Amino acid sequence: YLNYDNNNPSTYQNRFFNAEQSLSREQDLRVNKGSPIDIGVFKIDYRHALGENNQISFGLKGTSSQFSNLVLVDTLAYGIWSPYELFSQQYQLEENIGAIYTSFSIQLSAQTKMILGLRYELTKSTFESPELSDPIQRDFGYFFPSLFLSHRLNEEQNFQFSFSRRITRPTFN
Repeated sequence: YLNYDNNNPSTYQNRFFNAEQSLSREQDLRVNKGSPIDIGVFKIDYRHALGENNQISFGLKGTSSQFSNLVLVDTLAYGIWSPYELFSQQYQLEENIGAIYTSFSIQLSAQTKMILGLRYELTKSTFESPELSDPIQRDFGYFFPSLFLSHRLNEEQNFQFSFSRRITRPTFN
C-alpha cells in the first residue's frame, strides 16, 4: 500500500507590458494544489515442477488506485484574495486492475528452452469532475500472450526469440 500526498502551494506575480515595454498591469496569483494518491497492490504466485526440467506457474494480481487533484487559484485585487474560477480544477480518478496469468517453462532439449505465457487483465476506471455532467467510465479486458525461445549454439553464443503483447499505462507524474 502506498499513500502519497502532494501539497504544492505557490504564488505568482505576473507583469504585463505594452508594445513600448512599459508596465501596463500586474496580477498576483495564489495557487493551492493538493494531489493525494492511494495505491494498493496484491499479488500471489504459485510454481509447480513438472518433472526435472519443466514447470508451470500461476498467479493473481490486483491493483487499486485512487487519485484526486484539487487546484484552487485565487487572484489578489484591492488587497482581497478572490477565487479565480477559470484556472481552478477538481477531478478524481479511480482505477482497479485485476489479472490472472499462467506460464509453462519447457526444456525441449539440452540446448533449447521455451516459455509460453498467457495473461488476462481486466481494467475498470472512473474519471469524475464537477465540470463533467457524466463520469467517464472505462471497462475493458485483454489477453496478453508471450513466447520466449532460447537455443544455446555453443559456450559463447545463444539464439533467442521473444514475443509478447503488453500495455503501457500513464504514470502518476
